[in-house]
Amino acid sequence: AYLVVVGLLGLGVLWGLQARHARWRGDMLYTPMDVQFATILRPEFEATPEEARRAREALGWYELADSPSEGGWGWRLDPERRVREAYLHALLGEHAEALEQLREVLERGRPTDSLINQIGQVIRASGGGREELMALDREALARRPELHGVRLRLAQLAASQGRGGEADALWAEARERFG
Repeated sequence: AYLVVVGLLGLGVLWGLQARHARWRGDMLYTPMDVQFATILRPEFEATPEEARRAREALGWYELADSPSEGGWGWRLDPERRVREAYLHALLGEHAEALEQLREVLERGRPTDSLINQIGQVIRASGGGREELMALDREALARRPELHGVRLRLAQLAASQGRGGEADALWAEARERFG
């Protein structure tokens, strides 16, 4: 029984080490990437062959480090690494995959106004319009009421469209929740 327990503990340690190693490798490949997110979303942007190679390799390591339900051997990636995956997909011109990763952060993480702006940039780069952007802002605000940048954008849009009552209601809700 002792040997079985020790063997299982050893396997657990090896499993954790391989997952950490895969995340570390992905991080090391991601770190030197220095092209601005807004730049890689431009239609004329094309990654260099070296950037594309590093991005694909990093994505492979992140996939290995992810949970078995996502095809990996580790545990669910944290929101920061999901954002990194989104960046790498966008660098490769894979906007739908980038959007999928960013939406997961919106659903499971603690998104910021900046992240919501990035999701909006990907939606625009993918050909999405104003309605899709407004739906994103509404969803983000419903999930995270403290996103005041998103609240401001929605209130300004409502006011510019002559819906002053809706704009006032957005700010009244903020005052009620946050003082």
